[in-house]
Amino acid sequence: MDHTPGSYLLLAMVNRIQRNVQYKDLPDWDREGIVLSDHTPLKRGILFSRITPHLQADETILVAVSGGSDSMALLLLSLPPEQHRERLIVGHIHHGTGEFADQATALVERVCGELNVRLIVEYIEIVPDRKKEVGFEAAARELRYAALERIAVQCNAGRLLSGHTQDDLAETFLINAMRGAGLSGLAGLKPERGKWRRPLLGRTHEELRQFLEAESYPFIDDPANEDEAYTRVAVRRQLGELIREQFGAGHWANIARAAQHLHVADQALEIEAVRLAKSVIRRRTPGWVSIDAGELGGYLSELVIRVLRRILSLVRGCSIEDIYLDRKDRRHLLDMVRKPKTGQTIRVEGIRITDRGELEFSAFSSDTLIQLNLPGECRLPDGSRVRVDTESVNPSEEASV
Repeated sequence: MDHTPGSYLLLAMVNRIQRNVQYKDLPDWDREGIVLSDHTPLKRGILFSRITPHLQADETILVAVSGGSDSMALLLLSLPPEQHRERLIVGHIHHGTGEFADQATALVERVCGELNVRLIVEYIEIVPDRKKEVGFEAAARELRYAALERIAVQCNAGRLLSGHTQDDLAETFLINAMRGAGLSGLAGLKPERGKWRRPLLGRTHEELRQFLEAESYPFIDDPANEDEAYTRVAVRRQLGELIREQFGAGHWANIARAAQHLHVADQALEIEAVRLAKSVIRRRTPGWVSIDAGELGGYLSELVIRVLRRILSLVRGCSIEDIYLDRKDRRHLLDMVRKPKTGQTIRVEGIRITDRGELEFSAFSSDTLIQLNLPGECRLPDGSRVRVDTESVNPSEEASV
């Protein structure tokens, strides 16, 4: 490593994390060992044997299958022995976008019938307003994942598999880099998220097509994958092909490997952020948290923001993935931590943040009503309690008071 100021800063951060985190807690790229590396032979059922040790006896595996080559290969690689076929469920989403969607659904139905695998199909319709707001790709992805999550509950799936490949990982890295993403964004597609797993991130799209051809198994190509109006397609066909032609296929794979390294670094910082968040919280009730900003302010901005995202998610009662902070939000939050001013208040992600010596995060607005039955007691957002007792007074005594 070069000995620039930046490299010394990184080494200092790594040393600090190592002092506070057990080595057994440090993340790996693939903790469960299910991502198929480039030297692993592709064969039917290889994923089933790798995944089942992580399942409860009554849990199933849900495979998201669109009918394209990547997901069809994923299906074959996940295929259980005949006597255990009931443990594999295929989830297919019909996008309601015309003839291709019908053809893809028909193909998946036929293949699942031949393999004796249970298929659950859900139909979705993209709302025009949402499409206009975030684009067709993002709107379809939101609905698709929501539908697959519903199917997972229906069939008690312990793992949900998607067919993202090494090419998808490299493309995501480049797309997010062009958008100025931070460490988490550059890490791109994660091999695991909740119950979701992406076991094909170590293999290329071309390798999976060759596997299907060797197995003589059908797939269908989505015409949208040739439309460069979509950002991902343009990156794949222009940047991807340019990198392969100019520098060799190995350099394209190296972009994906760089994303893997960033993922490990990102997770290491998350472990430190969890520890630090626990350390700075002073008081906490549902919908309200108070933290020691003075202790937090001495850390690097990256860690400060990660801790504050966790605090915001805690107050809102949501997943940390649901907390989005733009540049303005980040700047205001850092100012609240590092430039304390008693009485100042900001709002971020619907949460009111007030400096009262400690930073107080509240999901309650100023007009939130707190019910108090008389006589009775209620708890205020800051954890304090109010108790009111009643006493009977006869009219003559009241008049003399």
